[in-house]
Amino acid sequence: MSRSSSSSAASFRLDLLLIVFGIIGVIFSLIFYDRAFPLAALDLCLSRAEVAERAQEAIAAHGFDVTGYKSIVLFAEDGEATRFLHSTLGTEETNRLLREEGLPLWYWRVRWFQPQQQEEFNMGLSPDGTLLWLNHSIAEATPGAALSQEEARTQAERYLAKDRGWDLTLWEEVSASSVERPGGRMDHSFEWKRRDWQVAGSQLRLSVTVKGAEIGYYSTWLRVPESFNREFAAKYDLAIILDDVSSLGIMGLLGIGFALALIKARWHLPLSFRRALIVALLVGGVGLLSEFNWWFLSDAGYSTIEDYTLYHFKYIFSIFMSAFMAAVGILLLWVTAHWMGKQVWHLEDRILSRRGDFWTNVAHSTGRGLALAGIHFGYLTLFYFIATEILGAWSPIDVGYSNSYATPLPFVTAIEMGVVAAVQEEAAFRLFGISAVLWLASNFTRLPKGWRVALALLIPAVLWGFAHSTYVRDPIYFRGIELTVVGLLYGIVFLKSDLLTVIVAHCTYNALLTALPMLRSGQPAFVASGLVVIAILIAPLFIWAARALRHRGVVRLPAPVIRNGVAEDAGALATLVADEETWRERLTAEKTVTLSLKVGDALVGVAAAEVQDETAQLLALTVAPAWERQYWGSELLLALQQACRARGAQSLEVRTITGNHACEQFFNAQQWSPAAKILQQSLEPPVPFSWRTLVRSLRRNPG
Repeated sequence: MSRSSSSSAASFRLDLLLIVFGIIGVIFSLIFYDRAFPLAALDLCLSRAEVAERAQEAIAAHGFDVTGYKSIVLFAEDGEATRFLHSTLGTEETNRLLREEGLPLWYWRVRWFQPQQQEEFNMGLSPDGTLLWLNHSIAEATPGAALSQEEARTQAERYLAKDRGWDLTLWEEVSASSVERPGGRMDHSFEWKRRDWQVAGSQLRLSVTVKGAEIGYYSTWLRVPESFNREFAAKYDLAIILDDVSSLGIMGLLGIGFALALIKARWHLPLSFRRALIVALLVGGVGLLSEFNWWFLSDAGYSTIEDYTLYHFKYIFSIFMSAFMAAVGILLLWVTAHWMGKQVWHLEDRILSRRGDFWTNVAHSTGRGLALAGIHFGYLTLFYFIATEILGAWSPIDVGYSNSYATPLPFVTAIEMGVVAAVQEEAAFRLFGISAVLWLASNFTRLPKGWRVALALLIPAVLWGFAHSTYVRDPIYFRGIELTVVGLLYGIVFLKSDLLTVIVAHCTYNALLTALPMLRSGQPAFVASGLVVIAILIAPLFIWAARALRHRGVVRLPAPVIRNGVAEDAGALATLVADEETWRERLTAEKTVTLSLKVGDALVGVAAAEVQDETAQLLALTVAPAWERQYWGSELLLALQQACRARGAQSLEVRTITGNHACEQFFNAQQWSPAAKILQQSLEPPVPFSWRTLVRSLRRNPG
């Protein structure tokens, strides 16, 4: 079996395994979704516009006039209560309580304010529009009535029973306090706890504050035991240490590997910015679009003592700076990671294969990535099921960007969460990390190849897993263990395919975590936003399909084949380099080795060398423009080296002039090193400087 057919068979087996287990993973996740994902109980049944309308009606019903006020709609989560319930009850039971009891874990927040004015209104609504809390913020010196505490209690109880519909026989008053304000107003605050609530020491509470003669504050909330918060704070401190150690570990690994490889390469770092710039602009563009999407919520952080116009000017400036810095970071990471990968795989591109049709390769990697994401979801669900049901652990997945549901375009945040994290982490931990460990193990140890590969998979996976330790879990190390397994899986697939495959998988997984609640909601606007996420993720497949339909019937060229040059090739070789007579002499010379790269009967590349005793001198190495940048030059050079070795040569040399950067970069990428330096001094008189001469030289050497 030829190498190409063997490679095709291995690729087919990998595709089949990914598809089969990807489908199994998706089915398993759908069946056990409620047990694994806290977001399963979130029902986004109202749109932002409907929430704003409900809030406007509620604030008016309380007798407040917000005409002329600016307003902002947000979405948030009570993280403290969420952590407590999931850790004590488990995901499945918590989701049941959320549906049946309407616990205030997720809520819409609506804010009304006026710049340079202290008075403002804040309201919290449950996802179905039920009022959860209300706060009318006024200055302490604002005048008002001075009710007695008993009068205020009567007013508060009437409000809870009549306006909010609570049965106060089920509630027990636990505190009451009164404060006299500077303007003579009396503020009275009351709290009740529900008598029949028995969940591990927590309390379901109601709070009401009567400010003067009006209901100025109302809230229903879950009070978490202080002991739980103390324990969680201690665990979180440990998580930060694990996260920091892992982050320092990966930075140290990458730094040491890169520095040593650069020293061995004699500080020659050929920078390839073209593709890196495209990726940086893509990530920066997605980040910029996402930041502008969040800008519509920027009023949430506005302090009314600030100048409103200046606040937004600073915010917009920070948006551009953030996107610029992210793009620069990606650019540098991508360039150095690509260079590090070339030190290990100098005969192939580990990012995406350059051979064949570009969009076919992109579609292939996209399909593999989507299947791998399905495996990831299935594994995640299984991991949490075993951890919570059998091992008694708690390690839920949540989304720290729940406020994205309040943005005008929620799908933008989902895509940004997927793209930015996937590109950064896969370039750093898979391409750079695995390459660095492989290079270090190959150059500084005598370990067998299998052990070197195992270390290259394990070390970056462990560091990547525990670098995510600040996510909520118990025991604290479970997040690291969970992602170490995922890192190993991603690493194996990366070695068997390419970087784009694992980037797509990582991006799909992250994006769908945010998109799933939108897809499961009963609100058409959110469902549409979730469908946009899916459409963007599978867009490369549609592009490939459209191109395939447009080019159907076009005969595809076979893959090039390297063969020994024959006399009949002289004419065709002359179209690539040198003249026909020169090639006739080389093809018949006993000391010359000539290899031809052919596509069918067409000759598209050549490599030739002259063997003199133990040294071979490279005479020609070129590939037709249509076949450049597909590593055929590297394949020709490797085949030529083997042919020269068979002729008894111990080394192969090439001579180039100073300034031929393309030649230097190519041979440095093949692990060649300089053996001699020729110094030259022109005997011609110097040419006087002129701007015309300078411009002409720049045109001849565009860089």
